[in-house]
Amino acid sequence: MRRKYSLPRVGMLAIVVALVVSVTAFFVYTYAIPSSPAWTITGKSWVTKHFNPSDTNNYGSGWVAAPGRLKDVKPGDTVDWWHSIFVSGGPTDNVTTGVQQDVFDLSSNQPSDNDTSLGRKGAWHDEDPRSFTAIPESNWKGWAWKRMNNPANYQNTTMEALNGKTRLEDLHGELGKNKFMYTRIIRNEDMGKRICQRVYWNRRNSLAPTEWVYSPYACVEVPHNYDIEPSVGISSDYIDTKNVTSIEGINAGLNNKGTEKSQGSSYALARFVARGTEVSSMAGVNAVSLPGGTVHDWSCAIVRLIKEKHRELNIDNGTCKEIVANGGKNQIPTGQTSIATNATDNLSGVNLNANDSLCYVAMISNYNGSAPSTDFRYAIKCIRTSNKPKVQVWGGDVKTDKEVITSKTSNTILQADSHSILDKSAIQARGLWGTGLDDNGNILGGTVNFSPGEYKYKGGDETDTHWSLICSQDSFGGNGNQRAYKKNSGEIDDLPNCHNDASNLTNEYQTRTAVTTQWQLPGSGDQISDGWIPCSDIPNKDLVGDTRIITHSPYCRRGVWRSSSKAKWISMNNFGRHTHSASKPDPSVNSGCLNATGDSILNCGNIYVFRLKNVKLDDLKNAKKLQFKFSGSADNFVRVKINGHEMDVKGNENGAIPEGTQHAGWGLPGFSENSAFTADIKPGTVLYSDGNFIDVYIKSSPSHVGLLIEDISVSYTMDRAYQNIYGSWAEYGIISGGRADSASGAGLSSSFNGRDSLTMQDYNKLTFANTPKFGNFSIASLVPDNFTLPSVGGVKGSVSGNVNINSLATGEYTAGNINLVGTKLDVDKSIVIKSTGTVRISGDLLYSDSGNVRSLPQLVIYAKNIVIDPSVGEVNAWLITPKDGYVSTCGAVFNMTNWLSNVSEALCGKKLRINGPIKAGHLFLRRTYGGRHASSAKNDPNMHPGTPAEIINLRADAYLWSYNNYRNTGAISTMNVRELPPRY
Repeated sequence: MRRKYSLPRVGMLAIVVALVVSVTAFFVYTYAIPSSPAWTITGKSWVTKHFNPSDTNNYGSGWVAAPGRLKDVKPGDTVDWWHSIFVSGGPTDNVTTGVQQDVFDLSSNQPSDNDTSLGRKGAWHDEDPRSFTAIPESNWKGWAWKRMNNPANYQNTTMEALNGKTRLEDLHGELGKNKFMYTRIIRNEDMGKRICQRVYWNRRNSLAPTEWVYSPYACVEVPHNYDIEPSVGISSDYIDTKNVTSIEGINAGLNNKGTEKSQGSSYALARFVARGTEVSSMAGVNAVSLPGGTVHDWSCAIVRLIKEKHRELNIDNGTCKEIVANGGKNQIPTGQTSIATNATDNLSGVNLNANDSLCYVAMISNYNGSAPSTDFRYAIKCIRTSNKPKVQVWGGDVKTDKEVITSKTSNTILQADSHSILDKSAIQARGLWGTGLDDNGNILGGTVNFSPGEYKYKGGDETDTHWSLICSQDSFGGNGNQRAYKKNSGEIDDLPNCHNDASNLTNEYQTRTAVTTQWQLPGSGDQISDGWIPCSDIPNKDLVGDTRIITHSPYCRRGVWRSSSKAKWISMNNFGRHTHSASKPDPSVNSGCLNATGDSILNCGNIYVFRLKNVKLDDLKNAKKLQFKFSGSADNFVRVKINGHEMDVKGNENGAIPEGTQHAGWGLPGFSENSAFTADIKPGTVLYSDGNFIDVYIKSSPSHVGLLIEDISVSYTMDRAYQNIYGSWAEYGIISGGRADSASGAGLSSSFNGRDSLTMQDYNKLTFANTPKFGNFSIASLVPDNFTLPSVGGVKGSVSGNVNINSLATGEYTAGNINLVGTKLDVDKSIVIKSTGTVRISGDLLYSDSGNVRSLPQLVIYAKNIVIDPSVGEVNAWLITPKDGYVSTCGAVFNMTNWLSNVSEALCGKKLRINGPIKAGHLFLRRTYGGRHASSAKNDPNMHPGTPAEIINLRADAYLWSYNNYRNTGAISTMNVRELPPRY
């Protein structure tokens, strides 16, 4: 019949050709092309809230044609339907026509046009049978139901009142004459409803049998009058990544701006980290859709959806934490509702990097009357993180009587890491089961054996507890009249209609293993296959149906699919056959889909959804890429969804195309031993640690449907977190009288990616240590206070006020409080300033380039205090103070114990470079550059978490200048001697 039916490998081509010829001839005979009908009836419906009876051309404006929906209708609005009948040919036989009305809840996905289960439901009125002459579609006024046909004044009555009811949805069945209305003034009781009407007739054309035919529904939607915006606020704007352990003062609320309380809303407050991104806030008008609604860790699932919608945020899924959650059906009152007041978030286990943003998101479902329960509106507020700034000392040692404690930053770096899970036990431990297996992985029912010539079916009919059947759907929008066993009770019942999406369907039906059949293929001997083709001898007619689908006797009582030693085929009954009865036929059979081949099956076949629940993914919920490979077969095409999210599915077509293909979004695995299909997650897919469900949609032409999964493997790519270290460092040694917690020997010098896998010993190779700790090297002073200023030609006088050093001649100058303005010192100039007060540096002090070491410029500053203004970016000078003085890199210091007072990014955020030696009683490094902006996104490709705020560089020009200045004196003085142990 079709490719799924088993044939021997020997002589395959000849047999297939013979079968094709035979079947083609048979079906041409059975499904003869009918003659053209003498007449055909069609119909159409419209709806508007701008009806104008005086406008005889259009009768108003704003008409919405079915199947469109008139949205955002409010109480007090007047809506009108218009229904028309059209006839081509004619005159017709006597035909019954009428209009049907039904009321649905807005949260449902109903109505679905052409869903046969909705026929003759709701309320309707049949007109008396009559014959129609031709009515072209251009004549929509020719035969119509409209306001003028209302049996009563719509302004003072309602359709339910005419029929003795209090609610519109209570109307059911034939209403009789003068009881049906086509105009309605929307009432408060209509809120939350979808009110629909459509026209119908009981015969499609002159050749068709008598059966009800319907136009698409024309619907009005009346949402509840509420509109909720979430909000979130935090008391802090910045946090120090090294010192913060929790965040306090988190407030979140909901503002219902409507006149009604909400219907069944869920809300939550959650936290996440946006890596390397500066985020301030997002108002509460953004929304995402979460298939399945509030299940599992749904608040973090929303965060993962936000990550996909706002990729610029670079959200780290692993940092999500639910702080407040209420997944119940809450009714949010009008006005403000608090969901968190001064809440505290413990940041234990959260690694924050420089320039990350710590974000809090408030979210709510059913945020207005039109929003489905799976849609969530959210608001975001973030705190920018900061780190202590860094300092680097180039070209010299660091020596101090005190401590050397500088900042280090451990950054979390995310790198893609790909792996596969192939081990069957590991796969099954995650709930990924093949079909027809028990909890130990053995085939249900065991092995079936046949004796030679024993032509019958055996085994099968075992319930697969891992897989279940969810729904069915035919190509006309109905459920295909398909039946299965209820999962819990075992009763036979109609399968629900899939309505193109089974994600929110929760009722489960049993999947049964297929029987194994031995049958004879003439000329090829005994064949063993799974499934069975019943003909006149159909058992269990209530489940399988009472009418044969395969009518050509040579194919009766044969097997259908290849048998497998690894798994069993599953279906809705043990034969694998579509349900098909005379009273409730399978539409795909009657529409001629039986002889469909290739992609034409996609247009006429039924859809069946098989579900695998309770799949555990653990950390794979955060996978960047995730692929399931299903080795096995399906009859015929497959699509896959996970947690309601469509996956990218490809079938290998009997192994002929290993990379896989798609047919209008469907995969075709085939029926051979090499058949397989893959399913990859798409952007925006939400996964959970456990409780995931996989739906396999099968598009099947008659007569059989089945699924065979022999093996499952998983391939994935994850963002793995790696810790990289950045920090302050000295190029050479560190000698301190107190504790040393820094880096010497340039141990933490790095590029943008930092240093990894370093121990403290690794980055302190030139730090002098008093074992076992670094530092505490001596109780005696390591920095003597005696210092002789260089002599550069004698005292030339004194300076005061604002001083431009380049205007001075080479020599030594005395001063009190002075201000050195920015300038560039010419070559062959040497200036020494000795101040009894404070020297302020208000501009960059630069040296002119010299091509001769004998003419190097140099500036030496000795003062009680030396203060560098915040605007200064470079100072070329020696900076020297007595032991009770200080050097400040950003403004004056008024309190030695609170020397960071008044420091801010706005004031001290500029990078500073000092070229020359520093000897000071106190060195106050107050610059903040890099602490809050350690990201290349700041248009500085050299910036990273280790970028220093200050660089102190003892360059060679200071040594060369000193040598040239003193080489003719013949005097070399020993200033300090210290015996050192072997280097640590």
